[in-house]
Amino acid sequence: FFTFIIKNWMFYVVSFLGIVAVLFTISRITNNDSITILPTTNVVLTVPAFFFTIIIMLLPFIYIGMLLHRERNSNMNQLVDATAVTNWQLLFAKLFAIIKMQIAMLFIMMIVGISIQAYNGYYLFELDQYLFRLFTMELISLVIWAFASICIHSFLKNTYLGIFALILLWLGVQGV
Repeated sequence: FFTFIIKNWMFYVVSFLGIVAVLFTISRITNNDSITILPTTNVVLTVPAFFFTIIIMLLPFIYIGMLLHRERNSNMNQLVDATAVTNWQLLFAKLFAIIKMQIAMLFIMMIVGISIQAYNGYYLFELDQYLFRLFTMELISLVIWAFASICIHSFLKNTYLGIFALILLWLGVQGV
């Protein structure tokens, strides 16, 4: 399932858009006319990482719907149901693929952040802060949303309705 995600063109497009969003926001933050702000790790992980995390948040909404309904959309669901693999094993394999995709995107965010710091001449990389903020704080919320999207997409049989419901739920939680 992870190779299905990585080989999909949408993964590359969304990764590229996330990198462009990070580059754009960091250039707007650090290069003002009157003062120049150094791209410290905290600056890189605040605003630019916020936009990249939003993109990472939307990917499971789409990919879990694609993975859960993939067999039914290709009319292979009866063949998959006849295999010796249980449903929960398939479900957790899909969830694990989504979590691996989220970890890969967080690594991309960390590499882009370090590259931005090096490009701007700031060589004090705080890797412990990158690892803690991205792989502890952000990953926990991303995994929770991956579980939520599995639940929503399991109840709603329409992929697009599930994506819409998850976006509404996410906007509702963010508004609180």
